[in-house]
Order: sequence, then structure tokens, then C-alpha cells
Amino acid sequence: MRRLVLIAALLGCLWPAGPAAASSIVFDYNSGITDTMAANFWPNSNLGNQPSMYSLTSGNWESQSLIRFDSLFGSGTGQIPLGSTINNATLRLYLYGVQNPSQVLGVYNVTTNWSDGSTWNSLGGGITPGVNAQSTASATATNLAVGWLGIDVASSLQAWANGSLPNQGWAILSETSPWASSLFLSSNYGIASFRPTLSVDYTSPVAGAPEPGTLLLMGSAAALALGLRRRWPWRRA
Repeated sequence: MRRLVLIAALLGCLWPAGPAAASSIVFDYNSGITDTMAANFWPNSNLGNQPSMYSLTSGNWESQSLIRFDSLFGSGTGQIPLGSTINNATLRLYLYGVQNPSQVLGVYNVTTNWSDGSTWNSLGGGITPGVNAQSTASATATNLAVGWLGIDVASSLQAWANGSLPNQGWAILSETSPWASSLFLSSNYGIASFRPTLSVDYTSPVAGAPEPGTLLLMGSAAALALGLRRRWPWRRA
């Protein structure tokens, strides 16, 4: 009986793991946020230390909000494993002021390197869809009002989890003319509870089929179990 228990334990260790359960995680200022504003009326100014960010269109004036949650993916504690399925993901920003509530905000996946020290000019004239961001918005927001704004960004995170797009965060662009503005509180805002957050519900990758060597070992263990069972002299008929 002891041998049988040991063999069963061996087979159990070698058998592939079952499906992974869904997990939820919230990224906030403790996780690491990079955000800034790029404005053509301050083309060389570093605005990464400001408590707020504008997405603005007004005649020839324009400003853009940029935000990125760093180190989202990996094998470490508090990270999402690469290859995960993103079930839900919500970017939450506190909208402190809004002019023209019917304006449309486009949320674009940025495709160029940037930092909180980036400026309008260092970005080559801000973020331009199809140049340093994807050509179409990954999400949009409208019917704006002061308070928390939740934006569905699951498609962005899925692309990052798949490795088909690097995580360079988002540019939030005002797509309403001639006049529209939205003021978001940034990661530098004095009250932490009003800073941006990203909530993600994901399912880790399911373990794949065992390697050929593992299959051979499993087969050998099964054969051993059967052989021992047949050869035990004290086995009852």
C-alpha cells in the first residue's frame, strides 16, 4: 500500500495543473504611474510635476494628457502574467473640470517612448494618431461630468498582455472642436484618493501540454505502477 501511495503521489505531481482562476488587481500611485501634459502653448515646458492635466482644443491651442502605469506585466508579485486573458480593465480618472460636456475624448495607445519630462516639442508636435500613437482610439468617453470617469481599456491591456504592443500607456485627446476642455487630477495631486487608478480582472495563462520528457516520465511511472501491482507476491486474487 505504501508503494501504491508513493506512485500515486508521483503521478499527481507530474499531471498538468488545471485552469487558473480569475484574479483582480488594482494599480495606483504605489504601483508606479507616469503622467504628464503636452501643450503647444508651452511647447518646451516640462509639465510632469503638475497636479492636473488638460485635454484641450481651442482654436490653435491644444493640450494632451498622457498616462502610463509602469511594470503592469511580469512574473513578480503584484504583476499580471504575460499571456493572461484580460476580462475587464477600467482606467479611473477624476474629472475636476469640464467645458462642453458633450465633447468626445479619444484614448489612444501611445507607440513611442515618453517620460514625465516629455514636452510638446520633444514628442514631435505632441501625440499624433498614426504617427506616435495608434491611428484609431482604443476607447472613447463622452457625456462628461465632474467626478470619477471610468474608461474601458481592456483592449489595450489585452494587446500588451499578448506582447503585440508595448505598454507605452495612453494619450487622452479632445476630439471636439472648436472649444472643449477636460481637467484631470494627476498622480501628483495632493490627496492620494483622487489620483488615477487602473483596476484589472484577468485570468492567468492555463498550463500547456507537458513537455515530451514529462510525458515519457509519466508513462514510465504508470508502467511501473502496473508492473509492481502484478508482481506483488502477497497480492490477493
